[in-house]
Amino acid sequence: MDTIRKIKMFAWKLAWGRLPTSTNLARFSNIPSCKCYVCNEGEDSADHIFFKCPFAMQLWSCVERYLGLGFKFKDLWPVGGWLKEGLPFDKRSGSKITGLIAACLWHLWKNRNNICFNKKSNGIFTFLFRALAEVYKDLPLNLD
Repeated sequence: MDTIRKIKMFAWKLAWGRLPTSTNLARFSNIPSCKCYVCNEGEDSADHIFFKCPFAMQLWSCVERYLGLGFKFKDLWPVGGWLKEGLPFDKRSGSKITGLIAACLWHLWKNRNNICFNKKSNGIFTFLFRALAEVYKDLPLNLD
C-alpha cells in the first residue's frame, strides 16, 4: 500500500475515533488505559496524542509558523473534526496544506507507535521534514 493511501486510511480512522489508542482499547476489552507513550503525562487518547502532548504542541507550533496561519490546529479539533469537514483554505493552496497537516498527524501516530513498540523517537525537525516530504514529493530528502 502506498503511503498516501495509508495516510488516508489513518485519517479516516482518526476522524471516526477508530485508532487503537489505549483509551479506545480499554473501552472494548479488559486492558487498563495508560499514559501517553511520548510524554508519560496525559492519557493515551487521540486528543492527547495529536494536540495536547508537549511533543505534538511543539510540532504544531512549527507548522503554524511555517504556514503563517492565524489560527491554532488544536482549536479546530473539538469543533466537529476538520478531517470530516475540511479546513478554511483557498482551493489553490488548501490541498497541500491539508496534506501537510494529515502527514503531520500520521507521523505523530508513527512516532507514538515507535516509542510504544521500539522505545525510539525522532527529533521534531526530522519529524517535520518527513511530513513535508510526504506532501512535497519533489523535495530532495531521503530521511528513512
